[in-house]
Amino acid sequence: MWSWLLASDFYSGQQVDNFHRTKYLRLSNKVALITGTGSEIGRESALLFARESSQVAVCDLNETAGYETVTMITAEGGEATLMGAATSQVAYTASKGGVLSFTREISVEFARQNIRVNALCPGPVETLLLAELMSDPARRQRRLVHIPSGRVAQAKEIAQGLFSWRVTSPRLSMVLLS
Repeated sequence: MWSWLLASDFYSGQQVDNFHRTKYLRLSNKVALITGTGSEIGRESALLFARESSQVAVCDLNETAGYETVTMITAEGGEATLMGAATSQVAYTASKGGVLSFTREISVEFARQNIRVNALCPGPVETLLLAELMSDPARRQRRLVHIPSGRVAQAKEIAQGLFSWRVTSPRLSMVLLS
């Protein structure tokens, strides 16, 4: 809604884009460590943050896919570094349960240094894994009835939501999200 109201004051989408980039969306001198950057949500987020001048630490279980994201970012003139990631399924599964506690703890620890920490926990997102699980129309319908919007999110929507939160986060200095 904020972007829509802001856009109403301009004549073209390009003017809005230019205004956002010069006034609000610059993340220079910031580093974004983004996991799962080899595909979908992580890749979309990494590309978006890099386009807005953030340095990106690319993390993915699939090193080749992570390197592809680094290549995409650098081809557009951005800065990115490929970092390793845990590879065992046990570590991945345990991280899902621990990420919220970890986020809360480091949020409190670094709050006085003006470092904000957030964990994004979206509902179902259209990924290759979910597409495989929902390839059967009857199975897909059984899952969709439990989603209020009646559809799964797209990776780009999640990246844009995360980015919008990051850009407005100075206004949310007393809000702890996880």
